Amino acid sequence: MIVACALVLALIAPARADFDLLEQTQPAPYRGYLITPEREKKLRLMSEELDLYKGLAENNKKILENYKESVSLYQERLNVAQKDNSELNDKLRKHEEYTFWKYAGMFTLGILTSVATAFAVSQAVK
Repeated sequence: MIVACALVLALIAPARADFDLLEQTQPAPYRGYLITPEREKKLRLMSEELDLYKGLAENNKKILENYKESVSLYQERLNVAQKDNSELNDKLRKHEEYTFWKYAGMFTLGILTSVATAFAVSQAVK
């Protein structure tokens, strides 16, 4: 029967760990545990699964960083929009303050223009 020899660290070592195939009575060239081919396959699968989870964790970390950058960008845009909104409200308030005087001045100018026109017509008719 052929058995695979692996170190105890095979659980955390990459799937390409060194090993030698031995005959049943042949002494092991390494210190460690003798394992069956089925157990060796299981250990390799566990190692590959661990690598997969590490890759997923790295992807999740990158996604989280991108999300934080997006939130920061949107917060900056929101701050700029709020500042613009505040400035526009101030300008509108100032504009509304001068509206009465603007209309009063225009009304007075209209009256003066009408009086001047009426006076000029009355002088021309004489």
